[in-house]
Amino acid sequence: MVTKLSSNDYNEKIMECLNQNNFGMTITEISEEINGNRNTVSKYLNRLESKDIVYKKEIGKACLYFIKDIGSKILNFITENPSGVTIKDISYEFKFPRDSVRKHVVILENQNKIFSNKLGAYTLFKSSELKFVPKKFMVSFYKALLKDLKIKFPNNEKTFKEIGRNIFGDVKFPISKHIIKKLEDFKTSPLKQLHFEVFKTVFPSYYIFEPIHISDQKIDSSGKKGIFRFKNSEFLNNSDSLYHFYLISGMIETKMSNDLGVPIKCNIEKIHISDKKEDSYADISIEFI
Repeated sequence: MVTKLSSNDYNEKIMECLNQNNFGMTITEISEEINGNRNTVSKYLNRLESKDIVYKKEIGKACLYFIKDIGSKILNFITENPSGVTIKDISYEFKFPRDSVRKHVVILENQNKIFSNKLGAYTLFKSSELKFVPKKFMVSFYKALLKDLKIKFPNNEKTFKEIGRNIFGDVKFPISKHIIKKLEDFKTSPLKQLHFEVFKTVFPSYYIFEPIHISDQKIDSSGKKGIFRFKNSEFLNNSDSLYHFYLISGMIETKMSNDLGVPIKCNIEKIHISDKKEDSYADISIEFI
């Protein structure tokens, strides 16, 4: 007889099964193990897969499900919550069984990656990386600052581009040796099209906020100006954050001019905001002068 389980029961029992079977399990095996409905198990596995908690792999005719690295997920969650989290918080976030969470937390403590503090009846776990600033906090703070600046200084796009030019020299970005080598190679290249291509490769290396999609360049008839379309940016959801792109354009001018050894002009050609994130974009031009 199939047992009627709640949503939390299904998640916890599925995770417990996968956690105890390192060689993977089929939907049928999981259903039999937890005495649950096969279609419902499939539904919850799809949800866990969409949350990047489990993954599936076809081996022969079998489709096996595996649990992803729990320790890394727990560490990331603790790091993103600097005020501390409990075993219960972690279990609730990922629907991991508490015993499994407890085991991985002990391992992380022994590796000195996290530490614990007692707060009344609670034990809070925190990241040992005390210099970490949570990305969500950093982005929300930056957005709030942009919004206030736009209110205080409306229609001052040129000013913010100038600020971008001035501050970039003091901002340090960890760019890989591979990217540095590519920039050095392009310094001596007379082909502007190659310079445009290197921009698309290099820019994500010093864009810290989010993964961003950059289109291939559209080069004008002079061959000296290319326009790129930036999409998938959380700074394209409303007009309050648009000064971000003017700051960025000033930073690009300084960065590209210094790295390539030739003067570059960067301008915002067009910004379009849509109700749908995927339809919003900013067109940014790079011009050799």
